[in-house]
Amino acid sequence: SIKLTMKKIPLLLFLIVPFLSCEPSHKDASALCECYTELHRAVPLKKVEIIGDSCSNLYVEILERLKDDEKEMKLFEQALNSCQ
Repeated sequence: SIKLTMKKIPLLLFLIVPFLSCEPSHKDASALCECYTELHRAVPLKKVEIIGDSCSNLYVEILERLKDDEKEMKLFEQALNSCQ
């Protein structure tokens, strides 16, 4: 009976842990992280420059939009730090 319980614990953890995440999800941070991921995968130098500019512009736009909302900015920064 102990062996059966020990087999169930990893399954329960697998099902529960995603809901206990300490880092909040933020759509802007996800978008920026996806941009950075695409940038790191880019090969031709021209493509790297274009994607890099797009990521920089996106970051500036997000900061500008969130500058007056301290709570939302903090959520964004926490989510961005967790994906970097």
